[in-house]
Amino acid sequence: MKNQKILALGIFIAIIAIFICCYVFFNKAADDEVPDAQNYQRFFTLMGTQEHNEENYTEGLFVYRGDLFESTGIIGSSKIVKYEGISPKSVLEAKLPDDVFGEGCAVFDDTLYVLTWKDKKAFLLDCETLQIKNTVDYPREGWGLTTDGRYLIASDGTDKIYFMDANLNAVKTVNVKYHGHGIKNINELEFDGEYIFSYL
Repeated sequence: MKNQKILALGIFIAIIAIFICCYVFFNKAADDEVPDAQNYQRFFTLMGTQEHNEENYTEGLFVYRGDLFESTGIIGSSKIVKYEGISPKSVLEAKLPDDVFGEGCAVFDDTLYVLTWKDKKAFLLDCETLQIKNTVDYPREGWGLTTDGRYLIASDGTDKIYFMDANLNAVKTVNVKYHGHGIKNINELEFDGEYIFSYL
């Protein structure tokens, strides 16, 4: 009788172990699945390609009133480039201080905001001249930046997206998850009027 109880207990534990292994395996498989690219074709249509200066280490892109703004990184080489439309020829360039690594950019209230990576600074520039109007403290790493017209929207390499006012104060924070797991390394952000897009 004692041996039968031990056998029954062993079988029960084995069944539970198999169940747990199957649960973990199939849930991990579901988390690792990448949605079919056809599901995203409604978002993207390739309109064409454009030449680009390969020396520019692009960190941010933003279109404002028909002009394209590009922010670039690398210590000593970070700058802002303004293009007329999507022409490959820049109409204006402004270098950032040599000691910062430029990151995302966006225009908000007619001011071009540019984040820095680990320098805890943000630059506010005039959109027409690209002159730096103000340098302000920034409490996080700067990664991606965009706007929905009401807030500046930023990422910092974590699984969080910050909605900020014009003074870069976080008004609300959203945690980005996929199948219940936080998604980190959220970078360059774009807002199309309904969705926030990012690359990882």
